[in-house]
Amino acid sequence: MENKIGVDAGGSLIKMVYYESGHYHFKKYNINEMHRLVNWLNIVNKHGTTFLTGGKAKQLSEKLSHKRYLVDEFHAMAVGSKCLLEELGERIEDYILISIGTGTSIYYVSSDSFERLTGTGLGGGTFIGLGTILAHTSSYHFLIDCAKKGERSKVDLLVKDIYEYTQISINGDLTAANFGKIDHSNIPQIEDQVAALLQMIAENIMLLAIHMANIKNVKHLVFVGGMLEGNETFQQILASFAKSVDLKPIFLEKGIFTGALGALKIND
Repeated sequence: MENKIGVDAGGSLIKMVYYESGHYHFKKYNINEMHRLVNWLNIVNKHGTTFLTGGKAKQLSEKLSHKRYLVDEFHAMAVGSKCLLEELGERIEDYILISIGTGTSIYYVSSDSFERLTGTGLGGGTFIGLGTILAHTSSYHFLIDCAKKGERSKVDLLVKDIYEYTQISINGDLTAANFGKIDHSNIPQIEDQVAALLQMIAENIMLLAIHMANIKNVKHLVFVGGMLEGNETFQQILASFAKSVDLKPIFLEKGIFTGALGALKIND
C-alpha cells in the first residue's frame, strides 16, 4: 500500500497526520522548522504521496521532491472534523465549526455539504502579539499561565460597574468595554491585563459563532485549532458563552490536526 501523509501548513504551525501499524500518528512543527520537515518528508515519503492544505501549503509543496497534491482547506476542515467527531462517538447532522489558529475561521458543516461562513483576525496570533506587548514575552505557555492567574474585572469595564445602583435585565458580568478601566491612575498587574486580552478574543469570536449558529439554526458548536491546546481558561470562556445561549460546545482533543487529517482522509 502506498504511503500517504496529510499536512496542514498554517501561519504558525505545520500539522501532520499519517497512518502506520494500525494507528494514526500526529506530529506538529513550528513554521520556522519547515526546512527540517521538508527533509524528513523527502526521505521518509519519497515513494509515497503527501497531501497538503493550509495557507503555506503551496510554499511547502514547492520544496518537496516526491508526489504531492494540494487539497482545498475548507473541504479538509469539514472532513477532518467529521472524522474526529466520529472518534468521540458524536453523530451530529450539522454544526458550526470554529477553527481558532493564528486567526479564526467559522464554517457550517452538514451531512452532505460544507461552507465557510466568516472569520476574524482575532486568534492565537492576536494573543501572542498583544501578549508580548503586555508581558514582554512571546511564550505561549507563560501567557496562558498569566491569564489563568489574572482577574479581568480589574481591567475590563463591566455592565455592573456602570449600573452599580440600578437593576438591569442583562448579566452584570458582561463586558461593557474591554480594557475600559485602564487609565494613568490604574495600571493593573500583567496577569490581569492578559486575562482581559484572552476574554476579549473569546468574546468576539463567540459573537460571530453564535450569530452564525442562529442563522443556520444549529445547536452544536465544534471548536478546533492551536489556540485551544493546553488553554483550559480559554475553553471555559468559550463554553460559558455557548451555554448561556443554549448551544452545546464540543472541543475536539486532536482538533489542531483537523485540516491535516481531512487532507489525508479525502484521498483515502
